[in-house]
Amino acid sequence: MNSMIKILFPFATICLLLSAPLLAEEEEHNPNQASLINKMKGIIIPELSFDDLDFYEALDSMRKISDDINLVVVPNRGMHHLDVTLKLKNISYFNALEYLLLVCGLEMRVDDHAVVILPGEDWHVDDDDDDDDDDDDDWF
Repeated sequence: MNSMIKILFPFATICLLLSAPLLAEEEEHNPNQASLINKMKGIIIPELSFDDLDFYEALDSMRKISDDINLVVVPNRGMHHLDVTLKLKNISYFNALEYLLLVCGLEMRVDDHAVVILPGEDWHVDDDDDDDDDDDDDWF
């Protein structure tokens, strides 16, 4: 029995350590947030197709699918240059929105009454450049 424990203990420890980040990622949601998430997961979109469409136009399409869901965008200068190509079938509104934002490098936060869309952690647009000389084409 002791030899079995000695063999299985390292494997059990590794499994526990590997599952810890997954457990930490689960968030507690208040009832309003949970209700909004469930509403988005309950809407099934038969087909969604964006072919080189501007991000804001794609977001307007998502708004038309369900006008009960408030989508709020925290604007960033670089969002005006995002084009989306995406084709999805039989997917929940929640997952479709997740994929749309993933393709654009954006993230969402579910608040009590709205989904807030904001730049992701890897967003690399420099908003500190306040000069208006339109040097966005510089490579250095």
